[in-house]
Amino acid sequence: MTPIEIKQKFDQYIEGQDEAKKTLSLICASLLKRREGAHIPKQNVLLIGDSGTGKSYLIHVMSRLFDIPMAVSDATRLTGAGYNGEDTDEVLERLIIDARTKSRPRGDLDYLKAAENGMVFIDEFDKIAGKRFLERSDEMVQAELLKMTEGAEIDLNNHGIPAITRAKPVLDTRNITFVFAGAFMGLHRKNNVLFSPFNSDYSIVNSELREALIEYGFTHELVGRITDIVRMEPMSADLLVKIMKDSKESVLKEYEEMFREDGKTLIIEEGAYKVIAEKAIKDGSGARAIKNILSQIFKDAMFRSLGDPTVKAVRITAQSAEKGTAEIGF
Repeated sequence: MTPIEIKQKFDQYIEGQDEAKKTLSLICASLLKRREGAHIPKQNVLLIGDSGTGKSYLIHVMSRLFDIPMAVSDATRLTGAGYNGEDTDEVLERLIIDARTKSRPRGDLDYLKAAENGMVFIDEFDKIAGKRFLERSDEMVQAELLKMTEGAEIDLNNHGIPAITRAKPVLDTRNITFVFAGAFMGLHRKNNVLFSPFNSDYSIVNSELREALIEYGFTHELVGRITDIVRMEPMSADLLVKIMKDSKESVLKEYEEMFREDGKTLIIEEGAYKVIAEKAIKDGSGARAIKNILSQIFKDAMFRSLGDPTVKAVRITAQSAEKGTAEIGF
């Protein structure tokens, strides 16, 4: 598939975030070609964006649509070898497990090769800034991630300690794509001016942003292994309305299907979309807040109407959305 065709797939599930979708479409196209044997340099990407802007959702959609083996980890759980927590090697072990699961339906026995052309997603990446969290061995974690992102043969058997009986494989990370993500609140430049990656009026060139990441507490070497840095678009009310209306996986479509199967029509008045979107913006967790808001809105209507054949419609108006409820009609 071409990058344009891949982005068209993304567009069915994700509204906005064009820069992120273009970057990930290029990465995905390269990854798929490497899986077929092509020699194409890999890319590692950093997604910077506030909570609810769709960083992790983008990666999960990419993995699912294109059958890419993926391991997910929260950076706050990662620790250096010898500390309590999750070793970075364990992330690679989960990648192998996911590759094995995805390879079975295709009859592909070489799941290790699939893992070596897979993807590792590490969320909350900003939380391992070494200068701020030394007590959690974050500098050691950064060093281990550097080794993986550069490309190395990682011995997963007893975390690199040779053993008489080899229970785990050696994994080559040269073609594994690493995607990091975080909010990076308070990211600044040398002059200590607060940098917001979400402010379109505040421009900053890529080199300055890399310097800011180093000042934030990341090693120069690890920042150098990140080929693309993408700043996610902030969640506006208009964008959230588009997500509710047009996204292929909109939670509203799930409610619509549920009521339809129960013999009811779900009606959402235009003004209700804006009210819900503005509530989500106020909540501060963007698209993630919509699911919780709709759950509250539909709770009473579902309790009173499901299974009742006399109820023919469930309606959300701007007024009812403001109150956090839905109306039922006969």
